[in-house]
Amino acid sequence: MTEKFQIIDMIPDFYSELQVAWDEYLVGEGKDLIWTGGLGTCLAVTLYDPSRKKGAMVHVTRMSWESKRLEPRMVVDNLLKKLNGSIRINPKGLELTLAGEGLIKFEDERISQFVKKRAEYYGIQIIGEDLCRDYGRMVFLYCDTGLVEVCRTFKILR
Repeated sequence: MTEKFQIIDMIPDFYSELQVAWDEYLVGEGKDLIWTGGLGTCLAVTLYDPSRKKGAMVHVTRMSWESKRLEPRMVVDNLLKKLNGSIRINPKGLELTLAGEGLIKFEDERISQFVKKRAEYYGIQIIGEDLCRDYGRMVFLYCDTGLVEVCRTFKILR
């Protein structure tokens, strides 16, 4: 993990309009703050381009994994498309984080494993992860710095 990936105890005071809905992708840049919440069994993945101060996030729910509405093998590819827009960038300069995925598998593998394999394929650096623990989470991506904060919001009961 790097200084750009932190586990925090309290939810930041500032909320932005750029909330990533379940099973959606969202892109922000400059001073934008992208965030998502309600991560229990869900997985949030961020992708950040430090040279352009531009970031993207996806919130993948368990239902989309099971229905294959958001194909797990394509999460990184889709984030790259959203982040790049109409220009081509070198994926080796990008930063990726993962959070959530409490105890859920897809075809006997965790979605995070597909994401990690695809990031490795592109040469994208994984700068942090907070996976497979019994906590709900919120994830915040600050597009001006690339800082990703993960707030553990509640203990998941089994």
